[in-house]
Amino acid sequence: MYVYLDRLPSLVALLPQLFDHLHIIGSNFFCSEPTNPKHNSHGEWHTGHSLYFGVRGSAMTLWIPLQDLNEDTGGRLKLYNGKYISQIDDLLNCQVRHTGNSISNEHSILKFLNHELESGCKIENMCVGDALLFDEMLPHQAEKCRIHREALAVRLVLGDYSLDKELIQQVLKRYETVPGENGYAGEYLENLLEYGEYQFPGSAERTQIDPPTETMPVEEPELKRNLWTRVRERMQR
Repeated sequence: MYVYLDRLPSLVALLPQLFDHLHIIGSNFFCSEPTNPKHNSHGEWHTGHSLYFGVRGSAMTLWIPLQDLNEDTGGRLKLYNGKYISQIDDLLNCQVRHTGNSISNEHSILKFLNHELESGCKIENMCVGDALLFDEMLPHQAEKCRIHREALAVRLVLGDYSLDKELIQQVLKRYETVPGENGYAGEYLENLLEYGEYQFPGSAERTQIDPPTETMPVEEPELKRNLWTRVRERMQR
């Protein structure tokens, strides 16, 4: 949960200045190779909203690309911006409440809405140093990518929230027993149960937490500079 943010001290120091009542409840580092030319996108339409069980505040994602992304590179995020946002929001809430969370498109009601999602999507070019903040409920999808793409996603709650541990255990059981579910979603929930929200280095709460044991991702030999060196160089420009 903590390892990526601990390696980005400038970002961690900036976040509380940007948002009031901030809770960080996860981070993900995405490393993607170019999409198979036969595929139209890098992933399926999905929403992360239902990962945040018991949220009373606003669940948001701060998505930060580590390369410039445009029409030539691909790899941008497609966000649904159509006229049925509120109706899709209600449908997803019903699904989560009655059948449990599902990131897999195979088990999501979004698979029946692909035409509407495609026709009502919005795509923005992004540069290194940009950040995209969006509501976790908003359906989104990574478009076809033509380059090696890296991105950091910080999952936030703005305002109050609670953690429904009993429901999370039920969903974890679903991930273990229902074919076709995505394993990384279960790993995220297990970490959330173990560590809770991110505690900033130097805070009183942080001293009570054991040092994280998760190892950093190993870079391929041909990548001459590690991720954190490249990020620091970009942030200094």
